[in-house]
Amino acid sequence: MTPAADIIRIRKYPNRRLYDTSRSTHLTHDEVLAIVRRGQRVQISDSRTETDITNEVLLQILVARDPSLVASLPTAALFAVARSTPDSIARSTEAFDDLADALRASVPAASSPYATNGHANGHANGHANGHANGHANGHANGHAKTNGATATVAASRIR
Repeated sequence: MTPAADIIRIRKYPNRRLYDTSRSTHLTHDEVLAIVRRGQRVQISDSRTETDITNEVLLQILVARDPSLVASLPTAALFAVARSTPDSIARSTEAFDDLADALRASVPAASSPYATNGHANGHANGHANGHANGHANGHANGHAKTNGATATVAASRIR
C-alpha cells in the first residue's frame, strides 16, 4: 500500500481545473492519467466540500481520454456495476483482493513475462480483477473459481 505521504493530493475547482497541492501546479486530465499509469496514487477532492471525488474524476478521465480502454470492458461487468450497491461492491472488492493474492502466490514472479520490468504484481492483480468480476457475482466461466476461502487460477491464463 502506498504511504499517505506518497499520495498526490489534487483539488478540483468549480471551473473544472485540477490543482496538485503538493507541487502547486494545475494539471490536465492527461497529466493525471499519466501520474496514475506510473503507479502513483492520487486523491482528488472537491475544493468546496472537501468530498473525495477520486473515483468520479478518474472515470470521467478514462471515458474522455481512453475510450478504447472503456470499450474493452465487458458489457456484463458494466451492467453488474450499475446494478450493484455500495455493500455488494465492497464484498466483490474483497473477493477480487483474495483472488489477486492467491494468483500472485501461485505464480512465481520470475515466470511472469512482466517480471523484468516490475509489472508482475500489477499484471497479476489486473488479470485477477478482470476475471473476478463475474466470478464474485456467481458467473464463473472457468477462468477462476472462488468459494470465499480459496482461489485456484491456471497459470497458463496469465500470459
